Amino acid sequence: MFRRIKKTYLNTNTLIIALAVLLVVGFSLAVYFGVKVSNLKKEFAEIGPREKLETIHSYAVVLEKFEQLKREEGAKNTTAALERAVLRTNSGVLKTLFDEIVLGGNLEKDMEYFLDAVIDALQFFSNNN
Repeated sequence: MFRRIKKTYLNTNTLIIALAVLLVVGFSLAVYFGVKVSNLKKEFAEIGPREKLETIHSYAVVLEKFEQLKREEGAKNTTAALERAVLRTNSGVLKTLFDEIVLGGNLEKDMEYFLDAVIDALQFFSNNN
C-alpha cells in the first residue's frame, strides 16, 4: 500500500512539474509571438507611405521621359525609355495612352491626353492620404 501511495505521489509531482514547465514555455512563446506580431503590424503600417512615394517617383520618371520625348521627337531611344517608365507604373490606362501616342493618328492630341493622365495620377497620389 505504501508503494502505491508513493507511486501516486511521484506521478502527481511529475505531472505538476511537467505542467509548470509547459506553462512557462507556453507563456514565453506567447510573449515572443506577441512581440513578433506587434513588429509585423508596425512594418505593414509603414508600407503605405513608402509605396506611395515609389508610385509618385515612377510617375515623375514617366513625366521626365515624356518631356524628353517631346524635345527629341522621333528618337527611338527616348520612345523606348518612356515605354519602360510607363510599364514600371503598372498602369493600364497609361500604357493604353502611350500606345495611342505611338500608333495613333493625332500625335498632338494623344500627347495631351497622356500628359493629363500623368499629371492627374501625380495629383491623386500626392493628395490621397
